[in-house]
Amino acid sequence: MRQLHARHVLAVLVTALVVSGLSAAPAAAQDEHEVPDNPDSQAEAETPDEAPVAEDDLKDGTDGQGDNTPRDSFTFMGGGWGHGVGMSQYGALGRAEAGFSHTEILAFYYDGTTVITEPALALDDVDVRISVDRATRFIASGGTITVIGDGQELASGAANVLTDFESGAWAITADGGALCGGLCSHRRIVLRFTDGALVTTRHTRNVNGARVNSVGLTHAHGEFQLTRAADASRCGLTAREEYCLVVGELTMQEYLYGLAEVPASWHREALMAQAIAGRSYAAAKMAERTRWGQPFDLYSDQYDQVYRAWNKESALHPARPWPDAVDATDDMVIVELSSIAETGYVGGGSGGGGSGSEGGDPVASDPEGDDPYGTDTGGDGNDGGTGDANTGGTGNGALPKVITAFYTSSNGGYTASSDEPWNEALPYLLAKPDPYDGAVDVNGEPQNPLHQWYRTYTADEISRWLANYYRVTGYADLDVGRIQRIDIEGMSASGRIDDALVTLVGSDRTLEVRDSRGDPFGYRFYKALVVGCERDRSRGVSNCRRPLTTKLSLLGGGAPTSPTEEPPSTDPPSSSIYDEAVRFLVTTGVYDESALSDFDPHQEVTRSRMAELLWAFAGWHPERAELGFLDIADNLPYWDAVSWLVYADITRGTSENLFSPDETVTRSQAAKFLWRLAGNPLGPPDITFDDVERNGTLGEAVAWMVKHGITQGTGPTTFSPYKTVTEGHMALFLWRLDLRPQALSPESIL
Repeated sequence: MRQLHARHVLAVLVTALVVSGLSAAPAAAQDEHEVPDNPDSQAEAETPDEAPVAEDDLKDGTDGQGDNTPRDSFTFMGGGWGHGVGMSQYGALGRAEAGFSHTEILAFYYDGTTVITEPALALDDVDVRISVDRATRFIASGGTITVIGDGQELASGAANVLTDFESGAWAITADGGALCGGLCSHRRIVLRFTDGALVTTRHTRNVNGARVNSVGLTHAHGEFQLTRAADASRCGLTAREEYCLVVGELTMQEYLYGLAEVPASWHREALMAQAIAGRSYAAAKMAERTRWGQPFDLYSDQYDQVYRAWNKESALHPARPWPDAVDATDDMVIVELSSIAETGYVGGGSGGGGSGSEGGDPVASDPEGDDPYGTDTGGDGNDGGTGDANTGGTGNGALPKVITAFYTSSNGGYTASSDEPWNEALPYLLAKPDPYDGAVDVNGEPQNPLHQWYRTYTADEISRWLANYYRVTGYADLDVGRIQRIDIEGMSASGRIDDALVTLVGSDRTLEVRDSRGDPFGYRFYKALVVGCERDRSRGVSNCRRPLTTKLSLLGGGAPTSPTEEPPSTDPPSSSIYDEAVRFLVTTGVYDESALSDFDPHQEVTRSRMAELLWAFAGWHPERAELGFLDIADNLPYWDAVSWLVYADITRGTSENLFSPDETVTRSQAAKFLWRLAGNPLGPPDITFDDVERNGTLGEAVAWMVKHGITQGTGPTTFSPYKTVTEGHMALFLWRLDLRPQALSPESIL
């Protein structure tokens, strides 16, 4: 969840890519500063003197390979994930497990505040921007859709609606029939459906017309509102070719049901604290944006709060710990005590709480949604501020001010004050130690894998990143030659280097990293590491892992570690190649949140489990086929998934009458399942595996997987077709397939 006016925070999540440790990783942004909701207020943003240059013009070192330069390195110790301001979600979990109530948790994180129950402050009619698209398919299950254009009913009783927008006009089909004679000229399209019916959105084309592989979201509340990008500045970039997809008319409770910020399996008091913080953030932002002129109130991603609709609301269904926590805190918001004194507020019923901190105890963190082990990315485009005081109510006629309840996944053991990452000091967001951020479970194991982490980069890597920084971003010349020493002075109380003085000692010069006013600007050095590392990773130069926060320090006193010295192991010891894939599958709803902590990559996958994974990955299609399998009863939890797989001709069972749900899946079977899911696309003419014949279905499927990098086999010349598939294998296969829409044939159902 997300940020305020930032002086120096990461801009946008370009994709759902994540870093090791299951935390979402914002891609290397081309802005050194956050882009706020009001561009005019970003007075401190720097203007590049020249556009970024072509890749071929950049220095392209080889990390010491091919020369005699010693491969010495610098090791950074960091902590947390996110901006570190406000409530740590992992800290809230630790506190809840230690016996603190939700109001005590909130009182610790938000100084000088209390929780009150006031319906007038928990505004309804929440409109959430889901995406910016050119074409979207809406598939109803258990209800129908009514299409309305500028208040005029265009169709009703539809189960499958496709909206397409090009050259300023709508092409809409309802159950295959074209509306408006082929083109609709309406400014605004609304799709209404019965509350409680499930409607799945599938984004079929993005802004350049390419096919998008997206599982989409399933919705049970509200209505869909489609507004031309030309009519709203925050709905798109290419006005004639895009529209804003909004789910609107949500009550505050319905919006919060879909808030995917922490796992539903967490302690109830932590869930209640999150629900109140999420409601307070939303209420403050809605009040603040009353006159901003956009067709929505909130973003559905890290710009505000991660909203996953029914995908989240139904988590752990039929047990409903998250919706229950939302209901238990209905109308509860966090307000400043000073605003109660100023307004003379009386009534509404107190939700408990209190002011100030609890004494010496610090607290905690966040994970799920779009940033499971760290929801917030340190500043993703919020306009900041705490929202205008709401007026009209009880007491002297005014209501107290709801705070913008910023929170973070993990603060690394020390909350940050709001003026550390941002340029505004808010009295209720203070720096203080928070040991519960690193709380352990009943077995003594860390629950927060990113409470502390390490990153080691060679001197050659850092030298190259610094040399290329200006030419990649256009912001500042950090080239000092070959880096010899890095000194960091003046870190904040929480250990962040945003405004610290970083001195770079290189073979060519010594440079103090400062901003355009001459003030220390340690964030710029951090950003150089992020941009350089992610550029190397994207170009295949290395498998570099970027630093996660500005809370970092250098081991070894600023001098590089020689190759003979052994640096600390990278975090966490249990992290693996599966982490990024698992994180993606959790955020898209394929996996339950429990996978973030309980994922077992060695668990064998059964045929019933495979059916559930593929059905969820494809977006929970409502279509079903009659099943004649004697071993699949219609009351089994995977019946829907198997029925859809048969309908989509992805499987026909192991025999005419059997599906064999408990049999394990082999690698050859998995290859064929995925290949059929992708629409039976063609592979290359040959493959290098000695244990797979090119001719036949398996050969075609494996060749296709290899062509698109979905598998590399089990060895240089082996695919091991009869080896059992594990959860780790499937996580990687699905993640890689999602990242490669070019792997799909035009006939794919994805």
